[in-house]
Amino acid sequence: MLSEVFYWILNMSITASLIGLALLLLRRVGKIPRFVIYLLWNPVLIRLLLPIGISSRYSFMNLFSRTLAKPVALEGFSGTDVTMTNYVRAAEEYFPINYRTALLEQIFRVSSIIWLVGMITAAVILVLSYTAANKEVKRTLKPAGGYFLSSLATTPFVYGIFRPKIILPPDLEQDHARYVLAHEKIHIRRRDNLWRIVALSTACIHWFNP
Repeated sequence: MLSEVFYWILNMSITASLIGLALLLLRRVGKIPRFVIYLLWNPVLIRLLLPIGISSRYSFMNLFSRTLAKPVALEGFSGTDVTMTNYVRAAEEYFPINYRTALLEQIFRVSSIIWLVGMITAAVILVLSYTAANKEVKRTLKPAGGYFLSSLATTPFVYGIFRPKIILPPDLEQDHARYVLAHEKIHIRRRDNLWRIVALSTACIHWFNP
């Protein structure tokens, strides 16, 4: 079971990497507004988190799937062609996976254990780092109207997810404060801290992908 999970995680990682590389090339072609680039990175995140996709002649992945991948159809989805992109092609049958050779099966079994250990390690480091930083920031917080000051802050930032607080360094010039506050409020409105948690969690799952 674990090796099957890793098999599809690996395929998801390859798919997202190809989309990401295509976007990096697209940015070099010409000037693209930043908000458009921001939106275009969403498919990368989606492909890192969701193993399935809907087949379409207009799909961006058709650029790669015709030569590099063989989509695997999922049964039970009437009226829609739902597939899982398969770049590895190491199996004869899927659901459950029947590997082409015993060696491939052994490779994926060992690799899946390494992947799981790496994911758990990355997640533990993330939680411990957040917990330690959380304690330190709370210890130094000083209310200052609609925001907080902290001696640990070297730059302004938003702290927390459900009840976010704006933290400013104590030596910030007052003339700049209102502009900084306006900027940080945009982060709160866009729920950037929540998206950061999603992104970091995704990075833990795909820790092997540079």
